[in-house]
Amino acid sequence: MPCSRIPRASMLLLAPLLMAMSVDGGGCSTNEPYKGPEGVEGRIFFEVLDDATGQLAGDAEYVLTRSNSGELITEGTTSATGQTRIRGLEAGGYTLVVTKPGYVSVQDGYTFSARTGQPFVTQTVESRLDLLPASASLELQLLHPSGEPLQHEATVVVFQWGEPYATEGSHRVIQEPLVADEFATDENGHLDINGWPATRVVLTIRVDLHGDGAAELYAQPAIQLIADSVLHHTVQLKTWPPPSF
Repeated sequence: MPCSRIPRASMLLLAPLLMAMSVDGGGCSTNEPYKGPEGVEGRIFFEVLDDATGQLAGDAEYVLTRSNSGELITEGTTSATGQTRIRGLEAGGYTLVVTKPGYVSVQDGYTFSARTGQPFVTQTVESRLDLLPASASLELQLLHPSGEPLQHEATVVVFQWGEPYATEGSHRVIQEPLVADEFATDENGHLDINGWPATRVVLTIRVDLHGDGAAELYAQPAIQLIADSVLHHTVQLKTWPPPSF
């Protein structure tokens, strides 16, 4: 007969019968540990590739954290082949960040869910992370809406997409950026950014003139970075909120 799981509540009532069965050599045995009525073990298998060559990129550093709290779960270095397995993850969301000298860091997110009333399951996700060679640089100068050089520090967030749009059925949806890094200009509105891939980036620029957390000046330009070169770019800021019509 196939082996079936006996509910915990019934085991107390059946204890004498089970003891008799064990003496007589009958009954059912299993080497599988009881893992509760529900639960999940998450596993991540990921590989890191050089986006320029398509070859596996080994010896990259990775950090896995909880998405909601930033709690460190594990960190390490990928194998020489660029392939790594992480096991034993509980239900929840996780963020994986991979870095390697000479490349722009990249990240991916994963979620493991336990279904109420369902048996214990193992969920495995496979992920491919493409590292973009870091070769482009940007020199950014911000101007006040009046056209004069900005005499104030500004916050600059750089977003870089591999492919900004994806197709779902007949709709185009905006993808999450591969990289989003935050920088601060000097007090003269000047910023140098080095080691970025030669790709299109979008900058979100905010200036808090009064230190109250509100952005009085802003801009959101899109810039194409050029490989093995320094791009000099000037951005004239606008007043926030924009005038109503």
